[in-house]
Amino acid sequence: RVVVAAVHWPPRTAERALDFVRRLLARYPALDRLVSSEDQAGSGVYLRDLDDPDMCNPFATCLYELHWLQIHFHPRVQAAAARLLAYAKAEAKKHQQ
Repeated sequence: RVVVAAVHWPPRTAERALDFVRRLLARYPALDRLVSSEDQAGSGVYLRDLDDPDMCNPFATCLYELHWLQIHFHPRVQAAAARLLAYAKAEAKKHQQ
C-alpha cells in the first residue's frame, strides 16, 4: 500500500517511503514474497487485508508501481526505487542458493 501511495506523493515523501519499505523487507524476510514472484506464478485474488504474507496469496500480485517509480521525474525517487528493486533481487538470489 505504501508503494502504491508513493506514486502520488511528493518526491521527498515518496523517497522516504521507498526507503522505509526497503527497511521493512530487511527486517521481515517473509515480505520478500510480495516483491519477487519470479519463481512462482499465482492465480486468484490478492488478499491485501490479511496480516500474514503467506496467507494473502502474494503470487497473485506484484509491485509494478516500483517500475513506474524508476521513471519518476525526480532523480532521487528514481534512485530509491532502483535501490529497493536491487535489494529485492539480491535477496531473491540469496534465497535461491
